[in-house]
Amino acid sequence: LDIQAREIEILPPDEDHVIVKVHACGVCGTDVNFVRDWDDEHMALGHEISAEVMEVGKNVTSVKPGDKVIVEDCSMCGVCENCKSGHPEFCRNMFDMEGNPGMGQYMSVRYNSLNKFDGLDYVSASLTEPLAVSLTAVLNAEIPLGGSVIVLGNGPLGIMAAALAKLQGAGFVGITGLPADNEREKSRFLAAKQFGCDMTIETGKDDIEGMIKSRFPGGVDRVIVTSPPQSMYDAFKVIRFGGIITFLGLHFG
Repeated sequence: LDIQAREIEILPPDEDHVIVKVHACGVCGTDVNFVRDWDDEHMALGHEISAEVMEVGKNVTSVKPGDKVIVEDCSMCGVCENCKSGHPEFCRNMFDMEGNPGMGQYMSVRYNSLNKFDGLDYVSASLTEPLAVSLTAVLNAEIPLGGSVIVLGNGPLGIMAAALAKLQGAGFVGITGLPADNEREKSRFLAAKQFGCDMTIETGKDDIEGMIKSRFPGGVDRVIVTSPPQSMYDAFKVIRFGGIITFLGLHFG
C-alpha cells in the first residue's frame, strides 16, 4: 500500500466557496479500494466528513464562520431540469470535492456542498454520508409494514440498513456476516442485535437459504445487499416471488 501525506495550499475562498476545518472523517470501503487499486498518480482520500466553517466567499449566505457542517462528496446544481423535476440523482451538473481530501486539516468547497447540523458531536455527524447510502437502499426497497427483510452483509452499511428497515416498519429483519470467529465479527453481530435484528446468519458456516426458508418457506419480502457481488446469488435464493432486491456499495474486481 502506498499512502502519502502531502501539503496542499488552501487559497482564500472565491465568491462561491467556503473554507472548512475538518473535525472528523470516516474510512469508507471505497477509500480502501482506492488505496489498493488506484493506478493514477494519486487519489485524495476521505469523503465522510464533518467540519467547521472558517471563512466564506462574498456570495455565500447559507453558512457562516463557526457553523458545524456535513460536507457532501458530490452535490447537485439544483437548477437544471432534472433537479427541478424532483430527480437530482440525474443531475448532469454535479459538483464534487474538487480534489480536496477529507482526510486533511482544511478544505475549500462550494457552498452548496454543505449542510448545517447541530446537537451531534463531529464523529457521530461524520456518519451522515454512509447513513444516507443505507437509507437510500432501504427507501428503494419499499418495505411493506410488518414485512420480512434480509440484509446481506453486517458491515457498517449493513447494520445501518437493518436498523433503518426496522424503523421503516419491518416485522422481521435478519442479517448475514462472516463467521463470528474474531472480536470484530462478534462485535458486528452484537451491534446488529442491539439495533433490532431478529436473526443472525454466519456466511460459510450456516445454511443461509435453509435458515430463512424454515421461517419463510416462500422467501422474504425484501433483500438488501451490502456485501460482495457474489452474495447476489444468495439474494435470489431467498427472495419471494414478486419481492424486491436492492443493493449498495458493490465493488467489482
